[in-house]
Amino acid sequence: MQGSDRRRLWLVPAAMVALGGLYFVGLSARYLLNYLAATPSPTRGEYLQGTVLALTMALPLWLLVAAFAYPARKALSRGIFVALNAPAAILAVAFLLMNLIPILLYWVSS
Repeated sequence: MQGSDRRRLWLVPAAMVALGGLYFVGLSARYLLNYLAATPSPTRGEYLQGTVLALTMALPLWLLVAAFAYPARKALSRGIFVALNAPAAILAVAFLLMNLIPILLYWVSS
C-alpha cells in the first residue's frame, strides 16, 4: 500500500463520524424548528434545551472528523480539508461562548 493510500484510509472513519455529526446537527435543527413553530407557553424553552444538548453531543464527533482528516490532509484538496474542519471550529467557538455566558453574567451582576 502506498503512502497516499494509507492517508486516504483515514477518510473512512472520518466519513462515518461525520454522519453521526450530521445526525446531531439535524436533530438540533429539528428542535430549533419546533421551538420556532410552537405557540408561546412555559414549556416552549425545552426545545432550546434540546437544541443545545444536540449541539453539545455533535461537538466531539466533529472534533473526531477533524482529527481523522488531519493525516489525510495532503491527499485532500484545501477546500475539502477546510470544509471538514469548519463545523468543528464553529461548534468549538459556540461551545466556548455558551460556557462563558454564565461567567460573564455573574461578573456583571456582582
